[in-house]
Amino acid sequence: MPKGFKPGPARLAVPFHGMPTMLKGFVIAILLLLGASQVDQYFCNGKYTDGAMAMLRQIRHAVRV
Repeated sequence: MPKGFKPGPARLAVPFHGMPTMLKGFVIAILLLLGASQVDQYFCNGKYTDGAMAMLRQIRHAVRV
């Protein structure tokens, strides 16, 4: 090692390090929803995901009167 070299703290690879806070929240929410959907598809054959999508379709139709 060169004289006077002081290693700094080790930096971990953080996937959302430089991302703005609001965008980081959206990305985390989307990943969690996708994970929950996959778990629902596996354990309940998509019963709850289908119900949630039907509810979102009805909300969309109500807003776009």
